[in-house]
Order: sequence, then C-alpha cells, then structure tokens
Amino acid sequence: MIRIIGIALFAALFAACGTSTTPESTEKDSEILKKEAIASIKDQESKLLNSVSGQIDVNQANKVVSLYIQFANNNADDENAPEFLFKAAEVCMGISAFDRSINILKNFDRDYGNHEKAVDALYLTAFIYDNYLNQKGMAETKYRELIQRFPRHEYAIQAQASIKNLHMTDEELIERFEQMNKEDSLPG
Repeated sequence: MIRIIGIALFAALFAACGTSTTPESTEKDSEILKKEAIASIKDQESKLLNSVSGQIDVNQANKVVSLYIQFANNNADDENAPEFLFKAAEVCMGISAFDRSINILKNFDRDYGNHEKAVDALYLTAFIYDNYLNQKGMAETKYRELIQRFPRHEYAIQAQASIKNLHMTDEELIERFEQMNKEDSLPG
C-alpha cells in the first residue's frame, strides 16, 4: 500500500514539473510561431525579388503565395494577415495565375471587406476580369459593386470610365481617344 502511494506521489510530482500550459505560455508560443512565420515569409520574398535573371521564378512565387495564405489562415486576426493575403493575390497576378488571384481576392473581400485595401482588392478583381480573363460581364459587376460600396473613392471614377469602355471595340476606343485629343488641342 505504501508502495502504491509512493508511486502515485511520484507520478503527481512528475506531472507537476512538466511543461506549463497556462494561457500566458500558450500566447508566448503563438507569438514566437508568428515571428518565425513572418521571418520565413520575408526570407522567401527576398529570394523571389532578388532573382539573378530578372525573371520571376514561378516555383518561388508559389512558395511565397502558400506562405502568405498559410499565415493568413492561421492568424486571421493578426494585422499582417490582410496584407499578406493581398500580396498573395498580387504575386499570383504577376505569374499570370489570374483565376487563383481572383479566388484570393474574393477571400480577402469576404474576410477583410472593411480593411483599407478592400477597395484595391475589388478594383483589382474587376481589372483582372476585364484585362486578363476577358470576362466583361464579371468586370462590369465588380466595377459596379466598387462604385456602390466606395462611391467617393477615386477608383469609383476609374470604374465608371472602365464601364464605359468595357463593351467598345479597339477601333471604337482609338476613335474615342482621337476625338478627345482633338477636343483637348482646340484653343479654349
């Protein structure tokens, strides 16, 4: 009996000396992991941007995008999360991964629709639909959404102009710009 009590006390003492799982220690561990993740992202970014050939390494770009998204998913409340998510969309655009960029921008809008870059994300979405995916209907929808949500922003003016130009042919656009140049060159 004394032996069983001794073993139980030894087990209790051993458990008490183990690692602490207090909220403070968990928060410290979380902060350390965040700092390590940010350092890893910065390291991978520098490899992407300091390419010797001057070309974007698609594999490196995809690594950076994955790190951005992973950080945002794991640290949604961190101030860096929306910035990294937006950067992920920009990098995808830079490597012509337009559909992936659109998906990331949709997630950005869903999760950070009130962030200061929300208008940029919406404009970039419309721009990609318009200029890279040739989906004029989706572009117009996104431009109109931007105008509705951010009517006083300078992008709203650009979005209105883009809507006017959306359904014009290249020839019609050239003619329009030539007409505008003629009007600008007339003495006032």
